[in-house]
Amino acid sequence: MTETTIPRKSFEDFIGSDEAARNYAMKVQIAAYQNGIRQVALYQLADQAIFDDAQNWLEMSGLYQQISTVQPYEVTLNESGIACRTMTQMLWGRAFDPNATDALNLSDEVRGGAFIDMQMGDTIYVLWAKTEMDQSESASASFSFPSNLNFTTVEKREWNHSVTDEVTILNPDNIALNGTPLFFKGVIGGDPVNTHEVDLTKTVLVLPNPFGEFFQLKFELIKLNNVNLEIYNVQGMKIYEWSENDMLEGEHTILINELKPFSAGMYFGKLTIDGKKSQTFKLLKMQE
Repeated sequence: MTETTIPRKSFEDFIGSDEAARNYAMKVQIAAYQNGIRQVALYQLADQAIFDDAQNWLEMSGLYQQISTVQPYEVTLNESGIACRTMTQMLWGRAFDPNATDALNLSDEVRGGAFIDMQMGDTIYVLWAKTEMDQSESASASFSFPSNLNFTTVEKREWNHSVTDEVTILNPDNIALNGTPLFFKGVIGGDPVNTHEVDLTKTVLVLPNPFGEFFQLKFELIKLNNVNLEIYNVQGMKIYEWSENDMLEGEHTILINELKPFSAGMYFGKLTIDGKKSQTFKLLKMQE
């Protein structure tokens, strides 16, 4: 599915706001998950104008603010871009689970679904209150996780989790929902299913990018972990792999110069921590 979006600025009778743009970006991709649509292309990567000067909705439909007047490392994500990054981090490698979704017994006022990691077996629940008023994202509903799931508490992550890294611990009953999708993970017993014991606390930093003969990969661990790096070409073929066991807590910098023989172009990296949590990033190799 291609060229779908809602702008972050309203024009005449056309809906538009940061809230509407971010909510739609998440909801349309979640709907694609649920209906077996393999790819959704939002209308454009970046806005075509600055907010005050925009003359039509096409100019305000980017995941980034206008990029033509700034340096590559100074680009700014819009709320829709942040929301898409959060959704990608939360649902990467997961599949829609219709049975687990049906087991939630969602009321008519609640939308969402369950998404399972087929390797790890754990489930992320994405839920929101159904909006019913034209050109409005205002909605509210209450939801309780079924008692047979045996959740002691649940972890809640909001649309901007990819930049805030905030996790809220809630009782599984009578959870307040609004029109923005929320991400939940169940906790059984006294130990949270995921409280970032095995995680990257900051986004992976690649310098320089674009690169020539080498690049540096910078990241931070919050505890001792095994780390694995894989790099793929645009055809999905793995061309490089690096790993190290028992890396210490703290900041790390890895020098990668093994890509020198490869041709210029786009590559994709995947950094995995303890075989569970991963972050992906793009690499651009320049022609030497």
